[in-house]
Amino acid sequence: MARKLLQKIKSLTYRMSASAACLTQEEYDQRKLFADEVKLLTRNEMEEIYKLLKAKQAEYSENSNGVFFDVSKLPAEIFSELQKFMVFCRKNRDEFTLHEEAQKRAQDALLYGRD
Repeated sequence: MARKLLQKIKSLTYRMSASAACLTQEEYDQRKLFADEVKLLTRNEMEEIYKLLKAKQAEYSENSNGVFFDVSKLPAEIFSELQKFMVFCRKNRDEFTLHEEAQKRAQDALLYGRD
């Protein structure tokens, strides 16, 4: 099952279609920001997006090139869930970076007697 899912998530592609015209400017900006951040996701994070889309029965398509969905067509409830997940991903990335920096400082202190 996991291997099949990994094969599906070669890429996670979004688009903003003409239906974006019915969004408010704020909604459009939020969805555009989300769409830009999708490009920065790891493979595992993309898999979680896919799982969320599937679990919420959101509209998406898939083929041998990956999974595709239209950010502008997502219902507000589903988009809100995706935004929460994106915040989680950003927080994890930030915490990981801080942890790596702390480890590097500790290693330097041990090796070179630096604080």
